[in-house]
Amino acid sequence: MRAQSALLFLVAGHFDVRLQQVTPGLIYVLLCVAVGAAQVADAYALSKAAGRASAVTTAFSFFEYVWAGTSFYVWWRADSGVSKWLPLSFVVYVALMSLAGAVAVARRRGEFALSPAMVVTGGAFGAFFCVAAIGVALLGG
Repeated sequence: MRAQSALLFLVAGHFDVRLQQVTPGLIYVLLCVAVGAAQVADAYALSKAAGRASAVTTAFSFFEYVWAGTSFYVWWRADSGVSKWLPLSFVVYVALMSLAGAVAVARRRGEFALSPAMVVTGGAFGAFFCVAAIGVALLGG
């Protein structure tokens, strides 16, 4: 919570944002920062567990699907092309990783463990998504 408050302070200080100016779009972008950071933490937890899912990583995977649905809605409702790329990137990432995970499970006949490459890909995307959302928050688009 402290990190989110610090980021909101940073964004508010940069743009001299007043409470009335906090829009749903800004809230979405700030939550994207948190989601990206959580993806990095999830990848770290998965790497320590050799790609095997735990209750925490499974819960986060479920949350990724929820956030993909939210991102799809934001993408669909966005007015400009510039603001559409951030939510679209998350939707595409989740779709591609879901497909890769399904292929991996099919090849291993139901045994589920993410490969090191998939774990690294998830962490790298999380870092990208976090930094990109910070850029959108600070630069506006």
